[in-house]
Formats: sequence, C-alpha cells, structure tokens
Amino acid sequence: MESDRIAFSETITRKFDRYLGPLLFEPYALDLAARIDTLHTHNILELACGTGRVTRHLREVIDQDATLIATDSNPDMLAEARIQLAGENISWEVADAQDDEDEARDDCPEVDDPPGQVPSAKGSCSPHN
Repeated sequence: MESDRIAFSETITRKFDRYLGPLLFEPYALDLAARIDTLHTHNILELACGTGRVTRHLREVIDQDATLIATDSNPDMLAEARIQLAGENISWEVADAQDDEDEARDDCPEVDDPPGQVPSAKGSCSPHN
C-alpha cells in the first residue's frame, strides 16, 4: 500500500547520501560498474537506485547512447538522484520491483529466475511514454 511506504524529506535524503553513501554504497557502485561489459551493454535497468550513487558510475562506463533506466520505490530518494545527476541521459521511474500490479512489457528479455523472486521487474524494462 502507498500509505505504508516510508517518506524521506530532502534533508534526510541528502544526509543519507553524504554519510551512508560513501561508506555503504560507493565500494559496491565501483565494483558493479567495473563488471559491466561496455561493448555489449545497450540497456540497463537499475532497481532500487536510491540517491543515484550506483547510477552515476553506470552512466560513466556505458555508452552515452545506451538506455539507463533507474527506479526506486521512494519518490524522495529518486528526486535526490535526479538532482545529483541532472543533465545525464537517464530515465527515472518510481517503481517497486516487488509490486506486481504492472503488466510485463513485451520489450523485456525473458529471465530464468525462480518463480516469485522478481515478480514485476520486467514491468520497468522501457520508459513509459
């Protein structure tokens, strides 16, 4: 339910990124970006992008023409990411990978995953028009 989600104020999201980002997420972001096959990566869907720390590094390593869709279930975290990465070629969407309400889109590749593990991630494979 929408009312059950935690809302962060802009002040909290900035503090979250400033203090927790370098400690908890920067090493992961650098490692993940280093693993991307930049020659064969044309579309990336990032789930739970938070304040955009991983998103920033993904955008730096992939081709500027590649599609990067960053999603988060918290609009305030997503708003902070948009501010920090303004002007970058990134599509931003409020979405929850656990929310099974959206229909799966036809443009997504089939994923071999155990049933119920990622029930609606396929629903965010391309930006809404």
